Amino acid sequence: MWMNDPNGLIYHDGVFHLFFQYHPDSMIWGPMHWGHATSKDLLNWEEHPIALFPDEHGTIFSGCCVNDQKNTSGLFKEEGPNNIVALYSYDTQTQGLAFSEDKGFSWNKFQTNPILPAMREDFRDPKVIWHEPSQHWVMVISAHRECHFYRSSNLIDWEFASSFSGGCVVGVWEVPDLFQLQAPDGQLHWVLLVSINDGAPAGGSGVQYFIGDFDGYRFKWNEENGIKWLDFGPDNYAGSTWYDAPKNEKLYVGWMSNWPYANTTPTDPWRGCMSLPRKLELFENDQELELGGFPFHLPKGEMLSEVTEIQNIQFFATDGFHQTVQLQIGGKETGHKISVDFKTKILAICRPVSNSSMFPSARLPLLDLPKQDFLLVYDNGIVEIFDKNSGRALSQLSFPQLSDP
Repeated sequence: MWMNDPNGLIYHDGVFHLFFQYHPDSMIWGPMHWGHATSKDLLNWEEHPIALFPDEHGTIFSGCCVNDQKNTSGLFKEEGPNNIVALYSYDTQTQGLAFSEDKGFSWNKFQTNPILPAMREDFRDPKVIWHEPSQHWVMVISAHRECHFYRSSNLIDWEFASSFSGGCVVGVWEVPDLFQLQAPDGQLHWVLLVSINDGAPAGGSGVQYFIGDFDGYRFKWNEENGIKWLDFGPDNYAGSTWYDAPKNEKLYVGWMSNWPYANTTPTDPWRGCMSLPRKLELFENDQELELGGFPFHLPKGEMLSEVTEIQNIQFFATDGFHQTVQLQIGGKETGHKISVDFKTKILAICRPVSNSSMFPSARLPLLDLPKQDFLLVYDNGIVEIFDKNSGRALSQLSFPQLSDP
């Protein structure tokens, strides 16, 4: 049926849990539940029964999961490795809590939900981390065109710490994420992801990010860095990273759609899909830090077919300043036109579109290099392009008619 934002991403006991916004009764967005799927390799998935249902407080919007090993919440019998807590929004913009004692497969709602009232309009999508230096839980939550930061010692009682705004403020901010990454020079930086439902470079929804400092109370950012985008395509939104991922890697997945046409994509009996999970890294591009990444694992073997293919695509400046190719999968043209311009330093991709609301093209800025090198993953109309030189990405959903060239 209908699926959108990834929720509650947590790695536990060798299993990646992916909860997600889910409407089980329609292929159109409606009363939200948390669907649930698990994987051991982020490629092969097993779907499970619905995890969280609407209740007397409202329907279940986006949120996160954490491992309360020290039982700071007092919700569990004792300290232990299996104390999983989910924090989420209700459609009323209040915040709720649920907890699991069986590794995330069944849930108990907190008896005195909601734990945080609606502080302002569009107040939703909490992401919680444990801030080791201050020994506190920290929540970052969207608040219209800001992020608000809260602190707690027990995951239940929250105190306001600060607010943050910057970058693109055209649309409403949603689904923030906060984490640390090491730069190529070894220095640690804090990264804040924020999804916006309008104003992205390809049109409509997208994910902006900020690289800065966070002291447990306030996030500071150098505005001279300008607006940065995690993905330059039209179809990567509301993404987040897994809590407790192996080796503390920041593994990210996004919803592959865009709100102007999300309810009308021509699929049946499902509507909505996720990107390939990617490992996020900091890159030194054009003398400044950027956030990017590549697929954590690539499909192989039986997962590849006549409509699923991985390609390495290269362009050389010696072959001309402007070059265009037609994408072919299994010897058949998909209708996608990919061009690289060495003067403007842009890769552009035009897609076959199924309705007028789908943005027809997207542009990926390139580094000034004589060789442009890309990884392209194609899966039955889903295209993800990764720039091997910069770590930048472009995700695009289409509905092609494969034809012989």
